[in-house]
Amino acid sequence: YQLNKSALLEKTANLVNEKKIDGVSDLRDESDRDGIRIVIELKRDAVPAVVLNNLFKKTSLQTTFSGNFLALMGSGTKPTRFTLRMALECFLDYRFTTIRRRSSFELDKVESRAHIVDGLLTALQSIDKVIEIIRSASDQGAAKEALTDPSNKSLALSTGQADSVLKMQLGSLTRLNKDKLTDEKESLMKSIAELQNLLNVDTAVRTLMKKEFKEMHEKFGTPRKTTIEVEQDELNDMDLVENSRSVIIVTRSG
Repeated sequence: YQLNKSALLEKTANLVNEKKIDGVSDLRDESDRDGIRIVIELKRDAVPAVVLNNLFKKTSLQTTFSGNFLALMGSGTKPTRFTLRMALECFLDYRFTTIRRRSSFELDKVESRAHIVDGLLTALQSIDKVIEIIRSASDQGAAKEALTDPSNKSLALSTGQADSVLKMQLGSLTRLNKDKLTDEKESLMKSIAELQNLLNVDTAVRTLMKKEFKEMHEKFGTPRKTTIEVEQDELNDMDLVENSRSVIIVTRSG
């Protein structure tokens, strides 16, 4: 991490020349446009594990650095030092809340559109009466009042539905396709059911979170440049002695 390759090579070469690292016969830099590559050739009698352990211990081939994971939590006013688990849990909670808010916003839009489609279907069923009201009205306000009149049981549109009808030209109004409006309404009702499910069922939100995470991974994911491994203890010479059966002889004199 933040290691200068030239400095590492120079440090290693000096340690080999000073006999502080034994078993190395050659040191080469074979880096190219495809990546960094350092080759260390060993002598015939060298033990690779011992040489590698000395490189880790005496050079910057292995380094340790600390990180302070500090961020603002909650409403953004409380500085908190996070563990990795805490950070992931906060992110998951944030995604959960975001999906709920997004679903609520989309539900309002879909329900609003479904209400307008209902009004268009109602107007289409009494299209002749609607056209008559619009043509006979003195102005748009009078037409709107007639379309929203509660006593007119065949229509009795809401204010929003009446506005949607009046915004259309008469030619467009007469060309409304009932089948398309019916299909759109069915699609909207399906969307409403799905969004209400997201607002009421926690497991549905978590299932959607998993799906979105997979989609983001497929679209933006790149292979890891590092690996997470179990920490290994430092080796010493005794660790490299092969375990074998031994005979211990003790004399009377010790």
